[in-house]
Amino acid sequence: MAALYKSLWLIILQISLSFASKLNAPKVLLPYYSTVATNFTLEASDGCFTWRSTRPEVATVQIVPVHHGKECSNKAVVTAVSTQPNKLTSIILAEEQETGQMLRCDVIVDRIHSITVETTTRELYLEDSPESFEIKALDDELNTFSSLEGEEFDWTLVNDPESDVPAATILRILRFADTSYAAPPDVLTLESAGKQGNVALVEGIKTGSAKVNIKLKDPIYKDVSPAEVQLVVIDNLLLNPSYDVYLVQGQRIKYRVERFRQGKINEFLIAPGKSNVLETGREYEVTIEVYSKNPHKIYPSENLLIEGHFPTDFFEVLHSSKNGSYHVVRTVLKGFPDIKGTMKGIIKTNGEADLLPTPVEGSQSVEIYDPIQVLPPITVFPWEPSSRLTYQKMLKAIGGSGAFTWSSSAAAVATINSKGVVTTATVGSTVVTASDVKNTAHTGKAKVYVLPPSDIQFLPSPVEAEIGTTLDLPLALFADLSQNPRVLHHYDDCRLLKMEFKFSDKAVFQLVEGATAVESPVNTSCRAVQVKALTQGHTQLTASYRHASVNLQATVTIAAYNPLKPVDPEDIAVVAIGSSKDVVFQGGPLPWVLDTSKYHPRENLHIFRVLCKDLGDQTLTSTVANGPTAKNQFPASARATVQFSCAVPTSLQLYPVLKYPQSDVPCPITPESGQQDTVLRYPQSDLPYPITPVSGQQVRSRVVKRKELDEPSKTR
Repeated sequence: MAALYKSLWLIILQISLSFASKLNAPKVLLPYYSTVATNFTLEASDGCFTWRSTRPEVATVQIVPVHHGKECSNKAVVTAVSTQPNKLTSIILAEEQETGQMLRCDVIVDRIHSITVETTTRELYLEDSPESFEIKALDDELNTFSSLEGEEFDWTLVNDPESDVPAATILRILRFADTSYAAPPDVLTLESAGKQGNVALVEGIKTGSAKVNIKLKDPIYKDVSPAEVQLVVIDNLLLNPSYDVYLVQGQRIKYRVERFRQGKINEFLIAPGKSNVLETGREYEVTIEVYSKNPHKIYPSENLLIEGHFPTDFFEVLHSSKNGSYHVVRTVLKGFPDIKGTMKGIIKTNGEADLLPTPVEGSQSVEIYDPIQVLPPITVFPWEPSSRLTYQKMLKAIGGSGAFTWSSSAAAVATINSKGVVTTATVGSTVVTASDVKNTAHTGKAKVYVLPPSDIQFLPSPVEAEIGTTLDLPLALFADLSQNPRVLHHYDDCRLLKMEFKFSDKAVFQLVEGATAVESPVNTSCRAVQVKALTQGHTQLTASYRHASVNLQATVTIAAYNPLKPVDPEDIAVVAIGSSKDVVFQGGPLPWVLDTSKYHPRENLHIFRVLCKDLGDQTLTSTVANGPTAKNQFPASARATVQFSCAVPTSLQLYPVLKYPQSDVPCPITPESGQQDTVLRYPQSDLPYPITPVSGQQVRSRVVKRKELDEPSKTR
């Protein structure tokens, strides 16, 4: 009986285990496949399941491998593949391999009817953590779609009709990749392609009210109304002390208004004006206010006697009211001065001053900074509709306090992160603004364009190279900023654009592999083409850009030359005083093919006759170069040197150069034997002789003519 109970207990246990696994979703609602397929991950709590779809033309299912080598898993990805804009249903069945347990999920594929925004708050604090916003989609029965993975949305900022402050200066839409916050993988994938998903981060950068507008990018949903949410950005102010306080008569307490920003508490100073952070070159209104002990603000009547003290190094006072409570000043120098105010008393009706026994004094420290500039002021990026390449560039802000918030007026065209890095998205233009965090009224702006190419040029640069060396040829592509009048501006970077390069003579130069998109040495070009000189000569390099109806070409003539070197002598020439020698160099730049008039010398063999006039050693330098021309503004220059020595001969040796008739046998005496030379009386017998100076170096040879040997009176 005990064994029976034990087996019964085991059977019940197995049955209970077989029903322990559950799916994370019994029903799934997905949008139909228009331009992108939406996924949803099903997960069983335990076990290893095989998965199938009853209608794979509506929704497919693919397991997510967990154990290597197994064709079962507790996870599977469901993908809506139906392209019909009407409601269809498929059933996903999962069977556990060991127990045979069956799990079921109903997958409904339908059209999106409306979208809404989900968020935890609609009030953002200035310079606080960003708020996450998520789009939810509904069908015509107001059922919520289970997933919007892969769907592309357009997030834009819209001005509040009741405010004249631009929305881009109040709110900023952030990319998850530019923050420390985690994002769904599909949103990160869309961001990397310059797109936006159904989740986004929004932060407040200035107090005010603005709206965020979100709509589906898929053209099939053009009739779906955008979702819109109005947000208010408020300053994070704290009153210190923030609790009830009771005082006895005559006791005073000082309250402070503190601002909480970026995890820090800063005292909030009201005067002068609305901020104590100023900018050089601007005019400001400064009001000196006086308070009683209550504290009540003293009305600034005309007979109030107040003096304002503005350091003359930092301020120019343009106007002051009669009672001294109001001033218009212009800041002239960067620094951290103190503005002081003193209430001395009042002016009585008879015009006499009724002075206080102890004047009431106060001061306010201010910070004065130079105006903010964003560099470069204009940045132009290429746009290709087919490739939709994404470009990035870091902009630099100078001036101000050094801490800035960045915003883009058209985030759909280009976004900018907290570090000032611009990322392009689509064609158009936007204004990038750097706002001082200490006073958001102080801003610097730059214009960013994303436009298709309209012109191409090789910019002036060196176009001659010695064989074996390289040239970096700067190439500029331009876009039209306006048509009437036409305004062209160069791209900052065009290295990702596909271009073709061809030589008229491939033997002279070749493209350097892997280096055709090097950075340009010229600021106004967007890339450089690197070529290597192979053989002597000239060739034309043509750069071509083609896209749709756009066909742009630019050509440049380039030249390769042999190294300039001495050939006679190769290193040193020793010449007797009074004698001359032709010094020969070879190589160097060739005459410029487009203008040979400024070439020196005119031949590639450079011969100079040098006369020895006095004893000594000289270094002879030959320089070969073209003069600047319109097509060769930076001509190459080659230099080579030889040593030239002028010396006195100390000995003379004669060696015959004998030319025998073919029928005669030559004399066996050689100069190396040390024997006397026998000179036959042949008409062609000339004698060259070397001269050896005191230094021991050999001077150039001279030829003794036959008639000299025929004169018996002369020493041979």
